[in-house]
Amino acid sequence: KWGVGSATPQHTPHGRGYESWLGYFGHSNDYWRKTQPFLSTGALDVCLNKFVDLSMHNTTYRGGVRDAVSLSDACKEDHESDPACYEEHLFKERALSVIKEHDLSRVDEPLFLFYAFHLVHSPLEVPNAYLDRIDQLVAASGGDPFDSKNRRHYAAMVLYMDDAVGEVVRALRDRGMWESTLLVFLSDNGGPVYEPGAANNHPHKGGK
Repeated sequence: KWGVGSATPQHTPHGRGYESWLGYFGHSNDYWRKTQPFLSTGALDVCLNKFVDLSMHNTTYRGGVRDAVSLSDACKEDHESDPACYEEHLFKERALSVIKEHDLSRVDEPLFLFYAFHLVHSPLEVPNAYLDRIDQLVAASGGDPFDSKNRRHYAAMVLYMDDAVGEVVRALRDRGMWESTLLVFLSDNGGPVYEPGAANNHPHKGGK
């Protein structure tokens, strides 16, 4: 989420210096649909409908156009490993595309990629295949099955994020960019220990 202003084009990511951006402007979002079904967050597009969530363009954008209605829960129950209608799939594919399309001949213009995962923020939603995988990993390690639905979903979402980071690293290696890359992991807060957050910040106390 952008979340730091979108009243005018100058307040958007493009106005702040980013060459491209894919994301949503609002406070919250669903992993399978365009918006959260919460009246408090609102479903209106911002700046007199000039900026649209999950769209590759607005009135000041130059470049390719992506369909703004990219999300659908039509494949929510599928067991495909990485369904294209999952929000994080869209973000991951965009990150990989940015790496692939970066002009390596412009040595004076190194790539800056800010990949801000929605994972592992609530709502806790993840492809079914990752729920199956996390169950298999727990069983293979001799652990007890999850006794909490939310904890199981949270762990599966972390697994998806781990896979996505791995794909980004492989893409950088494939293009010969890895040795000159500084990869920084940042989190804005600890995990929420309340339901449905289902995080665990041990050995630290408290949480979000």
